[in-house]
Amino acid sequence: MISSNFLADPRTVLVADASVVINLNATGCAREIIAALPNRWAVTTNALAELVGGTRNGHDDARVLQALIDDGLIELVRL
Repeated sequence: MISSNFLADPRTVLVADASVVINLNATGCAREIIAALPNRWAVTTNALAELVGGTRNGHDDARVLQALIDDGLIELVRL
């Protein structure tokens, strides 16, 4: 059972899908939001691939996500 304060538990890993990444990027404050929480963040290789596909339509989310991965704020995981 997920407790109502799961975000306060630093052992909880937050796994973002492509839509979460897009919405975080849209805030212009993704780095600050991620850093403000005590949790580890992860994104799947599938989500990254989906965002890379969006570059054909002029979207920049894959590049922003890759910078967050490169800086160690989000871990890329394979499911």
